[in-house]
Amino acid sequence: FPSHDKVPEIYKSEGKFINSFSGETSTYNIFDQTPYEYKGQNRFIHFTSLEKLKAIIETGYLRMASLDSLQDAEEVHFAGRVIDPNYFIELDIASENLFSLSACESSFSNIANNEMWMTYGDKHAGCILEYSFTKMELFRMNFGVIRYGEENLSDLKKLVSWSHSFYEAYDFSVSELPIFLRTILSFHKNQSYNFEREIRLL
Repeated sequence: FPSHDKVPEIYKSEGKFINSFSGETSTYNIFDQTPYEYKGQNRFIHFTSLEKLKAIIETGYLRMASLDSLQDAEEVHFAGRVIDPNYFIELDIASENLFSLSACESSFSNIANNEMWMTYGDKHAGCILEYSFTKMELFRMNFGVIRYGEENLSDLKKLVSWSHSFYEAYDFSVSELPIFLRTILSFHKNQSYNFEREIRLL
């Protein structure tokens, strides 16, 4: 995992030992040289309905959607339960300001993806938009590949184990670890969504 963080805060009160800190993960090249890094050709497709296409043409914008409005009800929760299965409400609140633009690479297999057409292409009555990014200044954004299934949670599980071990050894921890890692959690989804082959701008 990237080690970048920002806005660190150390909590202490008079006469009490400091034993935690709070911060946010950086958005600067956070996925560089990790399994989340996108290394493709910068050609993407977005499935949509003709009605939504009309709105896109009229406004000139592809709309980003908040994580809590996406089709997957387990957004952030799927990986979040590895850290703390009782932290979902807090994660939802902390993720309210996270918005996603979802796409997949432009390829024959993705264009011919029947399940994508049914789910996001208005049951084959919609269309595909193909685009590329001409400028990628990722200020306050993250861009990367979604990782699917339980097997891709192994690094998170190790991190949680190391965090517990560190706390036991040094009585020091990251305050609200699920919130601190919510960006990482947002790039994990259940295996049942693997057909999407999603690349996400968050």
